[in-house]
Amino acid sequence: MNLRQYFRPFTPREGKILVCVLTTLIATFDFWLPSNINAASLYFVCIVLLIWVHSIRWLWAATGIFILLTFGGIAFGQPSIVQGLIWIDWLNRSMTVLALVAAAVPVHLRLRAVIHLESTMAERDRAQRALQQSHTNLEARVQERTRELEAEVERRTHTEQDLRQSEKSLRQLSVRLIKSQDAERRKIARELHDSLGQYLSHSKMLLASCFKDTAFSEKERQGFSDIADSLERSLAEVRTISHLLHPPLLDELGFGSAARVYVDGFAQRSGIKVNLNLPKDTKRLPPAFELVLFRILQESLTNVLRHAQSAQVDITVERDTRKATLVVRDYGKGIPAEFAARFNTFGEGGGVGLSGMRERAAELQGSLKIECCEQGALVCAMLPLGNTGDVDEHAEDTCHPLRIETPTPKRP
Repeated sequence: MNLRQYFRPFTPREGKILVCVLTTLIATFDFWLPSNINAASLYFVCIVLLIWVHSIRWLWAATGIFILLTFGGIAFGQPSIVQGLIWIDWLNRSMTVLALVAAAVPVHLRLRAVIHLESTMAERDRAQRALQQSHTNLEARVQERTRELEAEVERRTHTEQDLRQSEKSLRQLSVRLIKSQDAERRKIARELHDSLGQYLSHSKMLLASCFKDTAFSEKERQGFSDIADSLERSLAEVRTISHLLHPPLLDELGFGSAARVYVDGFAQRSGIKVNLNLPKDTKRLPPAFELVLFRILQESLTNVLRHAQSAQVDITVERDTRKATLVVRDYGKGIPAEFAARFNTFGEGGGVGLSGMRERAAELQGSLKIECCEQGALVCAMLPLGNTGDVDEHAEDTCHPLRIETPTPKRP
């Protein structure tokens, strides 16, 4: 059993009631006794009990009342048993008053300490309650913000998934468009070579036959000669366009032979010196890889002719068991570094040609980078080979230079 519950301190209200009751009893007892008997010393008990009142004002007010009641014991008490020497009773009562005042001082100091401690504890409790309330509010706000962030993250996740799906769809569409473009180029090249080329060749042969069998004047012969020259140039132009759209050597002999013939024709038409370095490895790449490398080479040289204003171009093709690399380096006016960084990082800023080159490389899990040089620019395409580096024996061929039978006219 806990005994402290039976001896707990009084509350301020209980202490005031207790002091009032004891003061009344002591005063009644003191007034009932003869005046020369001092019972005022019992007020010391009340002064000690005043510590439970928790009020300094109550302490000194009660002390003043005790002083009045101490002297009132002489004035209102019963007649003295021993007559005379009244001053001794007053002196005795005065000493009691001084003792009461002296007893009230430490109680006053104790009350100040208790009140200050209670005030500090109350302030601490208020601070703790305010801190607890702030902590509760903070937890509520954190939970609310967490739910908002989770909803935002979920929304962004859905948005990113939609963007990835859209990007994937766009990439697939771009790949299909590029493949359709290649197929259309192959079809147009075949039609030009097999249809229009044949018609021009037939017209040329008919004109030559008519020119031999019939007698014409000198003026008419000169006209027929001019027509024959026009047909010859048209036939050469058709064959050139056909080979530029889709060179047959790319399918028949591979990238090396097609690249040599295309580079020779480009140098002849443009007047730009081109240095082509091909690997010594004679094994052919898969058709898809050869087509991508050739299209990137073709588009790079077209950009050099249109924008670079370079007198020389260096082309290097390297191949190992893991990758095939194509590097086209010009010595023209170059490109801004910001453009190259934006294109390499985000794929932005390039035209249709650069975007097509990038998509062609990405289709085969490769990459296309543009670098700024001290003079000119550099385009580097890398295609990972993986297990596709080796092909069947019938696809192997030595890359040696070939010429188109019909001479290519030089364009202005």
